[in-house]
Amino acid sequence: MNKCLPLKDELTPITNPYTTFYECGFNKPFEQLDFRQQLQVVNDLVRQSMIPDANADPQTDVDTLIGNCHTASLATIEYLNYLGIGHNIRYVLCRQRPYDPLDVVSRHTAVLVDDAEGNTYFVDSTPYVGYKFGKVEKLSECMPYKEFSVIQGESFDLLLKMREVIYKCSKGLMNADSAKKYIKYIAPSMAYPFLNGHTSQCLYYLSQYITNPQIKSKLLQKSIELDPYESLAGRDIQKCKYRKSLIIQQIIQWRHELDTLRQSHFDPQKEFELARYIYQESKLMNENLETRIDLGEPHNRISNLTPRLFIEEGVNVVMLKPSAFFTNTQDEIVQKMIPDKNKIVYSYTANLANKREMTNLRPMLLSHTVGVDFEQAMYGKSQIFLVREPAQDLYKNKKILRANLAKEFHNKDVIWYDGSIINWNPDLLNLVHSTDDASEACLHFLIAQPEQQLMTRYMYPNPLWRQVEDILYQKYGSTQPYGNQRKLEINQALDEIHGYTQWDTNTASAKQFINN
Repeated sequence: MNKCLPLKDELTPITNPYTTFYECGFNKPFEQLDFRQQLQVVNDLVRQSMIPDANADPQTDVDTLIGNCHTASLATIEYLNYLGIGHNIRYVLCRQRPYDPLDVVSRHTAVLVDDAEGNTYFVDSTPYVGYKFGKVEKLSECMPYKEFSVIQGESFDLLLKMREVIYKCSKGLMNADSAKKYIKYIAPSMAYPFLNGHTSQCLYYLSQYITNPQIKSKLLQKSIELDPYESLAGRDIQKCKYRKSLIIQQIIQWRHELDTLRQSHFDPQKEFELARYIYQESKLMNENLETRIDLGEPHNRISNLTPRLFIEEGVNVVMLKPSAFFTNTQDEIVQKMIPDKNKIVYSYTANLANKREMTNLRPMLLSHTVGVDFEQAMYGKSQIFLVREPAQDLYKNKKILRANLAKEFHNKDVIWYDGSIINWNPDLLNLVHSTDDASEACLHFLIAQPEQQLMTRYMYPNPLWRQVEDILYQKYGSTQPYGNQRKLEINQALDEIHGYTQWDTNTASAKQFINN
């Protein structure tokens, strides 16, 4: 884990206001940031440095940073300890969002941490896109959940055991004999109501391995009793319908809030936040809103894509701008930017100046700090390619193409796609864009689908990824390794960057910290 997250002296601010991620807020030395900003940087780094796995192995997840909200919470605690940030750090299970039923149970965890004055902050670094995920908020100003239960001591040990059950069942590593033993191990968890969500899921999974019909039936009944709302077989249909109705009401409220916000003032970051809530909750009722891609794993959700995955897969983004189609140079650009078509992993077309159908977001406003200046120039067809090519090679090809194509249009007025007159500014209408590193690639691959972006331009990008790419390029040039060999090379590059420096070994692990 401590290889994927920057050491203290590697936390460098972004000082150029024209870079993609300038509005992350980390624009001066880390020590000069206020407490909330420091927490947000930690939050951003943990989220984007993970590979999401809903059913992670609790024995290895923090070390590998492959996991879910539990993994993220524990990793956040370790990183806060390493950086020496915060007091009274707690690993908590969160229950009842404002639009949840009163008796809902939960399996979602986050971190609570106090500043020097005793103010408590909520930190949710889960590697998914959803309500309050990725947020740092002061609890006196906002209560994202109505209840937080501290996980420690016996409850922590029980949770760890239940996560082990869920992992083994989901990966096909359970059998009938083991299932019987695990039932005894997790039985004490029923003394902790805040663990009901996990207990319910464990009992359901374990029941699938039990052959005795009576025991199997009792396990299923108890599972439903502990969590009637979960989308597992045999749940209370009426309760599930009720929960769905509350979500619909909340979506309506968010839409009203979004419309009111747009009428009152320009705040793209707040619009973005509300739109993501609307879209992600709507996906629960309409699976057609989910987009999937064979990257990292088959049929992976694009909302699960992180910069860590992009660097491990060795992918970058090439985008043909509307000016390429206007000048009819799109085929030549594709040929020279991506000469080997086998390296194209995925592609799609979009108009980045058009409003999104469900949320009315305009993608260009969310792609760059000066996106509003590009909106008219980006009206028209764009094509986005995800390719296995080094950023350095794409950059070289891009510079040559921009210098040689469309010279006759420079500084001339032309009738643009929307019928307006536009002056051909080569800085705006420069035909093709390619990404510089994994963080920007993760953002710009989803440029036309902002509601599903995990990496946004308001996050601080992990500074290690670009250094890793530079080291690999210096070593291999255009013939980059892929697959497991690439992961090994990334690991070695991180060692080289850190100078083999590990975090202070006296810093307690999250598990030791919680139980001490």
